[in-house]
Amino acid sequence: MTNVTRAEWISFGALALNVATLIFGLGVIWADVQDHDRRISTQEVKLDVLVPKVERIDANVTFLAERAREDREDRERRK
Repeated sequence: MTNVTRAEWISFGALALNVATLIFGLGVIWADVQDHDRRISTQEVKLDVLVPKVERIDANVTFLAERAREDREDRERRK
């Protein structure tokens, strides 16, 4: 067996450091993805609560718009 030279030890160390860096980076990315998934789920729950409220508001606005249109037509007929 031959002796390992200093350059080979440095290359092995560099490779190990590179692998450790990749593992760390993937861990950070995984944590970010999990955090984004949690945040999206929270927003979806909030959206599910807001949809009926927005539908009620839309119905009220539609009713008020029709009422205003009828009032304008009544005023124009009275002139």
